[in-house]
Amino acid sequence: VSTTGNDANPGTQLQPWRTIQKAASILTAGQTVMIRGGTYSEKVTPLNSGSPGQVITYMAYPGETPIIDGTGVSLNRSDYRRDGLLQIIGKRYLTFTGLTVKNSSYECINLNRYTEYSHNDYAEYITLSGLTIQNCSWAGVIASYSRHLRVTNNVIDKTDYSSGIGIWSSEDIVVDQNTITNGRYFHEKQGATEEVITISSVVSFEVKANSLDYTLPAPWDTSDPSYYFDRLGINVKDSSQNGRVYQNTVRNMNAAGIYVDAYTAGTVVNGVTKPPLSHIDIYQNKVSDGGGIQIGAELSAGVVEYINIYNNLVLNAYFSGIQVKRAHGDGLRKNIAIYNNLIYGASPAGGNGGAGISVTTEHLGSNDSSKPVIIQNNISMFSFPSGTTYAGQIRAGNSTIASMILASNNLVSGPLYCSSDYPSCVEVGSRITANAASVFINPQGLNFHLLNTSSAVDAGVLLSLFNFDYDNLLRPWGNGFDIGAFEYH
Repeated sequence: VSTTGNDANPGTQLQPWRTIQKAASILTAGQTVMIRGGTYSEKVTPLNSGSPGQVITYMAYPGETPIIDGTGVSLNRSDYRRDGLLQIIGKRYLTFTGLTVKNSSYECINLNRYTEYSHNDYAEYITLSGLTIQNCSWAGVIASYSRHLRVTNNVIDKTDYSSGIGIWSSEDIVVDQNTITNGRYFHEKQGATEEVITISSVVSFEVKANSLDYTLPAPWDTSDPSYYFDRLGINVKDSSQNGRVYQNTVRNMNAAGIYVDAYTAGTVVNGVTKPPLSHIDIYQNKVSDGGGIQIGAELSAGVVEYINIYNNLVLNAYFSGIQVKRAHGDGLRKNIAIYNNLIYGASPAGGNGGAGISVTTEHLGSNDSSKPVIIQNNISMFSFPSGTTYAGQIRAGNSTIASMILASNNLVSGPLYCSSDYPSCVEVGSRITANAASVFINPQGLNFHLLNTSSAVDAGVLLSLFNFDYDNLLRPWGNGFDIGAFEYH
């Protein structure tokens, strides 16, 4: 395909087609279309599927940049399956690589099943790789009722009203090594919804090594406090199960960097009880300069269970580094494990209060004989630059909550005071007290590897859940687990 071609041509290198849609209407299993550089003002809807071992590939001609530009292209907002500049409905075994998709009046890339309520015509075995996605009125990539989807190594900037990448009601999903800036640009009061990466009712997924940031000025009056808590990075919600969120970098998300929220999970919908949100591992992430890692259940009937949070760095957090929080309807949280994380610093932009690790809901339970929340081997040095005292380290909202927590072998430094929001707070568990200079190589330079003389070395509880640290180095190394995200080697 070339901007100098003609759709009456045979589609060869010397006689190319003019539109990508011409190729999308003709390609069959095992074929590849090479798209020359230039701008293509069109919507692309593949008509055929590939097959196992015979993928249909849409790719940029080597060294050139083809652009699918939605300026002036009409999209259908009334279709229940939604509509995108790249519209993949019920197709299988397709790969798209090296293209730019931008300026869409609705979704930039949309995947969905062909027939409403059918389980037999999902979009399946689709790969979106090496794409540049820009200026989408709603989502950058949105997929519903899809299986075996790979969204990897894409650059996404400015999605106005919805997610950079949003996955709904799908199975076997990998979202890997994407760079997303300015997701959900507008505020919810301006009609915006969802988060930068949304994983909703997805079974078996990985959200890995993505970089999320917010770099543009906010398109509203930030002095209005009702607009304050808004940016949310990665959200795993509803009945999502068996997933991993790891090695991501999340910055400037003031509501939360990583959020797990049951919402409708566990509730009764049309007479059927939805499964709980369960078995999610969150590890080796770096979350900074905004909200930390949070576990919520915003409807009273919601259920979250079996969540493991370990080997994460949370730097300069708003309000709390890691929270199991009371929120809205305050559903049930069960079997939450918080191990070997490092929380350092706090941002005054989040206001006074909070703690390095805080548990502020009484709606806790366990599926076995263990405590509902286990907090071990963490380092919490949660303190504001101004030195305000309204902050804590490893804290329960009250004594009832404290009785449902097992906390031990944590290392803390900083203020230990209750805030006005939780005046009956309780610092929980056994801990070591040590300052940053005696624990880390260079905390001012954000080098949090341990000194050989650190009181965190060999001071942790031995765990069976994992055998590696933030750097993927083996742990334990020496006589036992070290406290914090890094194992001394």
